[in-house]
Amino acid sequence: MAWAQRADIGPFDRDRAFAGPDATGRWVGVQNACGNVAGMIAPVVTGLLVDRTGGFDAAFVVAAIVSGIGFAGWVWVRPRIVPIDWARTPQTEMTDRRVKT
Repeated sequence: MAWAQRADIGPFDRDRAFAGPDATGRWVGVQNACGNVAGMIAPVVTGLLVDRTGGFDAAFVVAAIVSGIGFAGWVWVRPRIVPIDWARTPQTEMTDRRVKT
């Protein structure tokens, strides 16, 4: 039973560690929104591809391409993982630079 509880909490612990305690809800919300949008788009695209081609081959190719792009983004594009200071905006950074100079 303990392993099931840990597996259930794990992703939220990871998000909290990366984003910081004040931004966990925002990151979890963004991740859920992206997953839900993909869940709405994928069946429509799959249905269109199956309708036009008469098989699932094109749908699997598109799914493989999207997975490859996601993998490339995770490996090469993602920035260094650090907590984000949500209170700082580009405007406050500009103000801080003016004050320091």
